[in-house]
Amino acid sequence: MVTTSNARSKGYGRHLLAFVEEFAHQKNCKVVALSSGLERTGAHRFYEKHMNYEKPSYVFKKKPPLEGNQQQHNKSLHRNAPKWLIND
Repeated sequence: MVTTSNARSKGYGRHLLAFVEEFAHQKNCKVVALSSGLERTGAHRFYEKHMNYEKPSYVFKKKPPLEGNQQQHNKSLHRNAPKWLIND
């Protein structure tokens, strides 16, 4: 969900999240989760203060190596891995 600056503070986000939460309730979902970029501090404030969302963790992600680099990547991992971890 992204709202343009001129559409903020008009209740659209609140209504959309309320719809999502009600839909989740009807489908017996245990949790509603969302992801937001680190730089979106205003959105975070909205989620936490106005919509009662909590920030229980951070999400870390990494793109896997390109297919052509996979062998080199595997060799590097193997070379740097502790001996007890390597199953040759």
